[in-house]
Amino acid sequence: MKEPEKKAFELGVRYLSYRNRSAKEIKDYLKKKEFDAKAIEKALEKLQYYGYQNDETYVKEIIRQKGEVAGKGRDMIKNHLLDKGVKEELIETGLKELYPLELEMEVALGQTFKFFKSKKKLPLNQIKSKLSQRLASRGFSFEIIKTCLDELSQSQEVQSTMKDQEEVHFEKALGEGVKAKERGKKKQKNDYQVYGKVYETLMRKGYEKDTIQRVIEHLKQQEEENERNKNGG
Repeated sequence: MKEPEKKAFELGVRYLSYRNRSAKEIKDYLKKKEFDAKAIEKALEKLQYYGYQNDETYVKEIIRQKGEVAGKGRDMIKNHLLDKGVKEELIETGLKELYPLELEMEVALGQTFKFFKSKKKLPLNQIKSKLSQRLASRGFSFEIIKTCLDELSQSQEVQSTMKDQEEVHFEKALGEGVKAKERGKKKQKNDYQVYGKVYETLMRKGYEKDTIQRVIEHLKQQEEENERNKNGG
């Protein structure tokens, strides 16, 4: 082996000693070290011959790390590996073997109910919105996210928890409603528009329609009482 090829090989071994890398990462690294194409190819061949580098092994390692362990979606894992220059067929084979759709669904559902428990004091629609963003940011597909949201809505445990939290949600919504009404009074021409803005605000914050209607009725009753007190009756 010629001196440049030997030096490239030694640098490749050192580079791989920190963590596993794809073939493309090795090539890019050695290119930055200003080795020519021939030296890089020869060094990579030797690295692969001695078992230091193997894209198939690399794919399996990344899927294990980012899949069930780290809770990432298949889309994120696939995009990560494509960015590392791995062939798509290797990625698909690895995902099918180590992280099939059934397992991805199981991982996503586990995150869904764990997330719900941590956010149960929020309105369900708000939880769903935040959950959708979280799952999407972790690389789960639209289909999986939709299934997770459906499972959340249909869960007896979730419904029971939300029932227990009704008064908490109402008090929070009432506080938001009072603020929205005060803002509306400054900008809107009539009560219809004011309460329309209250409704829009609370809907945007994820409160249930029944809770919003209850808040509006409470605000109207409060206003009527204030008016009667003002008029001495």
